[in-house]
Amino acid sequence: SAASDVYKRQAQAILFNVLLSSYQLFIHGLTKLDDIVLGTDLAGREQPELASLIGYFIKVLPRRSKLEGDLTICEYIQQTQQQSIDINENQNVPLDEIIQLSKVPFKAGVSPLIQQLFVMHNMPEINWQFNDIAASQLVSQANELSKFDSVFFVTPGSEIECRWLFKADLYQEQKMQNLLAKWIEFTVKIISESQSPVAS
Repeated sequence: SAASDVYKRQAQAILFNVLLSSYQLFIHGLTKLDDIVLGTDLAGREQPELASLIGYFIKVLPRRSKLEGDLTICEYIQQTQQQSIDINENQNVPLDEIIQLSKVPFKAGVSPLIQQLFVMHNMPEINWQFNDIAASQLVSQANELSKFDSVFFVTPGSEIECRWLFKADLYQEQKMQNLLAKWIEFTVKIISESQSPVAS
């Protein structure tokens, strides 16, 4: 039904922002930086004439995360969700234009502005619980390439499947496997402690 479809879309949006918030906070912790930029993708089919077409319309847009004030984890997730709404409303702004306006210096072999990408593959059916997250630890596959330093994929279903695609000349596979396991633990922790300060 239409109501069921709306509920599923809302559930996907909530899950996306919770997992994205967890990933961003995890990157903040790893880098020790209070101000980071990473990328997320959008379907790129907001124009009605594209709805029935088969093809690649994915857009990659930057997201900035700044740790300011005394936000709780729950408030940070709400902030992330509002940012997602704002990004969706302004998704027609070309990435090249955003890069030019940001005045980020170009460096050979490095993607400007965005080096880390977070992607959630939406599935037709969702069956997940925040209090009991499960994820399979799948890391980069040799036959896949990315122009970004790393791409973090999550696929929701009865369990949450995670896969980390990365440049082998920048990251060691064993280290990425360990980081993935730590991210899973971190995500479970912040969900159970959502009223704790982000700084903790």
